[in-house]
Amino acid sequence: MIKDINLTKEEFKAFLLLYAAQTNFIETQEEIDYIESKIPDEIINKIRKEINKLNDYQKSEIIVNQIKSNHYVQKDLDKILAEIKELYKSDGVFDSLEQSMFAMLEKLLKVD
Repeated sequence: MIKDINLTKEEFKAFLLLYAAQTNFIETQEEIDYIESKIPDEIINKIRKEINKLNDYQKSEIIVNQIKSNHYVQKDLDKILAEIKELYKSDGVFDSLEQSMFAMLEKLLKVD
């Protein structure tokens, strides 16, 4: 069940970066290189395999549940958001789909 997924902080970061990279349905080589510079290959492969099985609603549900269950502080989430923004800009284009997804992730990655 989706709600039962428990990721480590590094796996969650990989999840978010891969989710962001897939926003416009094109993972550029620059985006892949950026993610690989931040996360070990074995974690990327594990998360990519799982994330590809999910729809956007399920991905959003996982994000919300991970934040709640792992008691993230806003400072940590803001660091991840900064990395997501770097990821989006890594290929030299921060298109409207990426900007929309970033705005949605900013809302999701807030601690109450």
